[in-house]
This record gives sequence, C-alpha cells and structure tokens, in this order.
Amino acid sequence: MKTLQDSLPSEFLEEYRDTPAYKLKDAVVLKEFGSFSEHQVRWPGPQKNVFFWVLIEGGKGIGWNENPATGWSFPVIKVKPEWIAAITEDLKLPFKKRLLGASPDGRTNSWELTCPVCSKPWKPQTTMLSMVRETCPKCSYCAVVDYNS
Repeated sequence: MKTLQDSLPSEFLEEYRDTPAYKLKDAVVLKEFGSFSEHQVRWPGPQKNVFFWVLIEGGKGIGWNENPATGWSFPVIKVKPEWIAAITEDLKLPFKKRLLGASPDGRTNSWELTCPVCSKPWKPQTTMLSMVRETCPKCSYCAVVDYNS
C-alpha cells in the first residue's frame, strides 16, 4: 500500500524531518486529493495554499501547503467524521474483523470490527446474515462485511 512518504515530494523526507507530518511518513494513504490526483476535494484545514493533500489511516489529513510568503509546510489535521464519510464513499476498504466467539445465545458469532479510516474498534450487532453493510460509529464510514470470508 502507498504510504505518506510515497505521496509527498522527495524534499519532504530530506528537509522536513522535524515536523509532525514526518512522524507519520509510514502511515498508509487511504486517498489523495488535489491537482495531482483524480479526486478534487478542498483541503478541510485553515491553510489557504494547499492544492494537494492525503487522508491517512487514523482519520488524519496531511496537506502540502505551498505558501508563497513562507515556503512549503505539511500541516496535519484531524479530519472531521462528516468529511470522512463524504469523501470515502468509493474507497471500498474492508473493516478489519476479529472473531470473539459464539454470541451469548449460541446461535451466531460475536465479532469485533475495526474501521480502516479512523481505527475505531466496536462490536456490531450479531446477525444470521453472512454479508451485512456496517457503519463505523465514530466516522460513519460504510462498507459491506462478509462474515464468511
């Protein structure tokens, strides 16, 4: 999978080692936005000169701020859950699932799901269905979960 350091210019690794963004250089990029990508979504942060940014795992956004007065910077923001829900509709990333064992009534299994966008773990309602559309309770990311795979 593509990481943050793969998405940003080579100067990022050489000249910006003391920034909060650099500490996230190995984070998995969920989606790229801006002039170099097929997705054109406005930067949700306060900076005015971000023309390219990425959404990384954990629900953070990293921007490439090209400020003509101060030079480059790489701001890190926590992306609001409603933004994540709106911009990740087509990601098709699977929830990570973990079998917890039989449900209390013994008729189904209990599971723990972890959201690929915001990393929130939760226990979904048990079901007899093998495929269910689940929604993250924290960031509202939706995906179909195949409980038989």
